[in-house]
Amino acid sequence: MNQNNQPEAMGAFFNARAGGYDTHMGASLADAETYYRALAAPFAPSTAPLEILDLGCGTGLEIPAVLEKAPNAQLTCIDLSAEMLRILQEKFPLENLQVIQGSYLTHSFGEARYDAALSSMTLHHLLPGQKTALYARLCRALKPGGLYVEGDYIVPEEKMNRLLAEYRALPEVAKGGTHHIDIPLSLDMQQDLLHQAGFTEVRKIYARGESLILAARKG
Repeated sequence: MNQNNQPEAMGAFFNARAGGYDTHMGASLADAETYYRALAAPFAPSTAPLEILDLGCGTGLEIPAVLEKAPNAQLTCIDLSAEMLRILQEKFPLENLQVIQGSYLTHSFGEARYDAALSSMTLHHLLPGQKTALYARLCRALKPGGLYVEGDYIVPEEKMNRLLAEYRALPEVAKGGTHHIDIPLSLDMQQDLLHQAGFTEVRKIYARGESLILAARKG
């Protein structure tokens, strides 16, 4: 929200906060180091040039743990914020890293292209229907048996319903995933959406407060 208590456009919101984003996440997560290591925990150690898609990558806080597991991975990192991506590239001037400034809601991921995908603290801005559509596209983009890991905020059902009701009362211009609005879902809802999109073996691998990590496989 801006000073007038109105939702801010997503790209502008994160551009304005990019410089302090790493510090903010370090303070807002109960144990940031453990959280980011847990994001990469489901990845099997590999020296192969795995194709990995990172949705809403921000400044790349998850990248060191991923590269520790898969040092030769070919990373495709998508984010709306040009300033976030600038910082990411300064931190990781790697030949095997491709950055895309754009929306993962509209960007074409291709078919059966990636060995794995991940997202961290980004999809809680989306409605359930938007998530289902995104997950379906993401599932198609993974190779058979491909892995998807998602770290995000998960809340009790009562809180989810209250946040969704507040979202629906917003002006239409602020909806559709274009503005920064927090609408995290419950664990049951989150798991159901992943199953509906075609993922199997959806399992919880980390939980601390409202921070949770799920790992899912493409069947």
